[in-house]
Amino acid sequence: DGSVTHTNDVEGGSNWWMVNLMGTATIRDVKIYNRMYCGSQCMSWLNQFVIEVLDYDMNVVSSLAYNDTAGAIIHLLMENAEGSYIRISNANTYLCLAEVEVFGTKLYDFPTFSPTSIPTTVPSLSPKPNLALNKPAQQSSTGSNAGADLAVDGNTNGNFNDGSVTHTEIGSNWWMVDLQVIAVIKDVKIYNR
Repeated sequence: DGSVTHTNDVEGGSNWWMVNLMGTATIRDVKIYNRMYCGSQCMSWLNQFVIEVLDYDMNVVSSLAYNDTAGAIIHLLMENAEGSYIRISNANTYLCLAEVEVFGTKLYDFPTFSPTSIPTTVPSLSPKPNLALNKPAQQSSTGSNAGADLAVDGNTNGNFNDGSVTHTEIGSNWWMVDLQVIAVIKDVKIYNR
């Protein structure tokens, strides 16, 4: 169907494929979809390969050697390596990949160029989703009918009379939100009344 990569035979060298993530990310896992429908010979081209996570300066920060019989899908855990590129290489005759999926959390975008073509020195933070938005929240008590869910309704207005501020009764108080997902927490913003 025209959706499989294929390298040439490199005499005495290795074949490689690489993707630029256009920023720095924490890499959780990678799924590699092997070439199919050409017999066991094609699938065996992925029997031994190395997958590497490289940083912005192209230094290898994590490497994993795969030395097993390749199936249709190879799922590799990358132990949350932080990097900007994923490279797959082998010393076999060819390297064929049907699809590569990289899963993790994007931390930064690469530096951008200003209109004067001078690169920025610090990568800009990617817009991060609010993991708590509209998730179930609880608090130790509720005062003035101002429940815990008001702190995660997306409205940052601190005027209590506008109806988007939580309130507890007097005592030892707490507030909690269930993110309903396991996540790497980088920062928390709290908007006061």
